[in-house]
Amino acid sequence: MKKAILIIVVGSTALEAQETLRRFCEKVQVAFVDADVFLAFTSDRVRQLLKQEGREVYSIEENLQRIYDKGYNQTVIQPMYTLSGVEYNELIKIVELFTSKVKEGKATFKIQLGSSLLPLQKISMVHTNQVSDYQDTQSSPNSQSVIDRYYNEFIVDLEKISSALIGELPSERKAYEPVIWMGHGSPDTSDLAYAALSKAIKNSDSLGFVATLDGKIKLETILPELLNCLAKVQKQYPNETIHVWLIPLLSIVGRHVLEDMVGENNHSWKSRLEKAGISVKVDLTALVDNDKIAQMWIDKVRVAFKLLAE
Repeated sequence: MKKAILIIVVGSTALEAQETLRRFCEKVQVAFVDADVFLAFTSDRVRQLLKQEGREVYSIEENLQRIYDKGYNQTVIQPMYTLSGVEYNELIKIVELFTSKVKEGKATFKIQLGSSLLPLQKISMVHTNQVSDYQDTQSSPNSQSVIDRYYNEFIVDLEKISSALIGELPSERKAYEPVIWMGHGSPDTSDLAYAALSKAIKNSDSLGFVATLDGKIKLETILPELLNCLAKVQKQYPNETIHVWLIPLLSIVGRHVLEDMVGENNHSWKSRLEKAGISVKVDLTALVDNDKIAQMWIDKVRVAFKLLAE
């Protein structure tokens, strides 16, 4: 049985991000010695720029064709997404289209799509010629078991991520200093996962905040509560400079982190907080740099292979 693992990321031209991805792919390879690891960048812009540098990079479709042509029987596609949102749905469509094109060619060619870190909206199973998501399970005879598994997975992952994020806070961060994790956000209902994560974090650290670039919970949404917290802390520690920490809730340190979170521009979160009179410190530890969260993605690959074997 010839196995492949296709890791999906948006991608980045930043050298640090590329090194992070290289280390993660090595971890995946060590965990699955009987499989070959492939990496797909979804960003056309990133692929074009890296190709201009002489790098060999591929899209999802190109990698799927390579995997198929090389004769792999089982393929797990593991997206490094926080949510099962718009990008995840697009991935499902790509896999559906590809499997429909090749289903007559090799009966033994099977694909399984791994879940996102916080699969609130969908737990999707992709097989050779079938894609079933949460809505599809409503008419399935085993729909309740699928829904139960989907819900239980979300709750377990929520606690794991919350614990991992708090456990990896910088040692320099004082216990009375607020922390903001910056996520991407999504226009669909999967965005609710950020609110759930925020609540889980606050259960352990009342000064932890989650906000997003494009979701419902934006920086402006949390700013009143943040300022209120800072005022209370400053009263308790009048002689201390109270910092607010910014940390990415993104898989790698790419454009969103370097420009939208900490960029030297007027619209970055760092600039906007400083304009509001807040002292800011930054920790550029991305999700995949967190060993416990990286292990969660690896565990999702393992679950996907088990589903393929059923």
